Amino acid sequence: MISIPEEIAFKPSHIIPLEQLQEEYHSAYDKSISETTLSLIEEVSLIAGFYRKKYDDNRFNAITFITVKMKDFANTKELLEIAKAIFRTIRTQCFLIFQYNNYIEYSASLFWANKINNSNNTVKELVISEKIYNDIRNNDLLKAEEKIQNAISSQGDPKEIYTLIYNILMDIQSYVMKWEDKSHWIDWIISSESVENGTENEVPLDDCPYPFKDDLVNEIQRENMDYEAEEPTEEEKSPEFEKQQKEYLKLKENAENDTSGKSQYLFAKEHYYGTIHRNLITYRDFLIKAAQKGYPTAIEELAPLYETGMKDDRDQILIKRDLKEAISLYRKVNNGRKIIDLMIQLHEVH
Repeated sequence: MISIPEEIAFKPSHIIPLEQLQEEYHSAYDKSISETTLSLIEEVSLIAGFYRKKYDDNRFNAITFITVKMKDFANTKELLEIAKAIFRTIRTQCFLIFQYNNYIEYSASLFWANKINNSNNTVKELVISEKIYNDIRNNDLLKAEEKIQNAISSQGDPKEIYTLIYNILMDIQSYVMKWEDKSHWIDWIISSESVENGTENEVPLDDCPYPFKDDLVNEIQRENMDYEAEEPTEEEKSPEFEKQQKEYLKLKENAENDTSGKSQYLFAKEHYYGTIHRNLITYRDFLIKAAQKGYPTAIEELAPLYETGMKDDRDQILIKRDLKEAISLYRKVNNGRKIIDLMIQLHEVH
């Protein structure tokens, strides 16, 4: 488990009464955590946080760390229900730590700034990590925790830190919930389990006016978020969907083991077009892996991205413009004309 730096830890931690969480969630979204799910929660606590003024929108200036102690096992749907309620209600970037028995699960969420109501959290995507057991060493999970530890211990831009944390969790994801359009939550579950068992601008987080929402959300936003991710849709139950899901999982397995780069490229393209699961970060990462293995098609596709730079749907940089790297890639596919054009541009820049 990550260690919270002493300088950002709350002493003591601040317990959020479940009744208050329910009230705020209902007030803002006319929704509540189900009684069944609520009965599984022992305690929700604000354990740490920091605030650094960088953006006009205060939600991106802070990161809040919250533990959710469970008194009983919660399944996927129940964890998503709890996480969604917290992410929608707390007015800042939140990092959740679910604790139960001898394991923990981390969760983070990306939301978009709502232009109609600045205090409204329009949650676009949330991720829950694999289970991390106290008594089992897993090098991938340990490396991920180390990266998160380094990120929260840094003095960087809160938004960049949180985006980095989110991306790290995507690498060790167990569950991902995506909002595919303005009316439907789609719950994509990729589970690693087959059986479920039991600086000077820095000020204390307490001084920031964001902790809970106290205003009603515009009716339009309520309509946009009205669908709850519960039972699978008819499309998701269809044989065609099941076939696509099996093909996706097979493609994922091939991408992890293939040495030629072809499977990594195909897996990258799957995440670009999103037949089953669209994620531009995964697209970028596996496209780079395929290019590193020398797969020509991947190199040809990656070179222009370094030439122009690449941003995601939130206008955040996925690949920084790097003409030298673009030239290096164009050399590998013998694109002489591009090499000359970029060398001229590079000369002009310098």
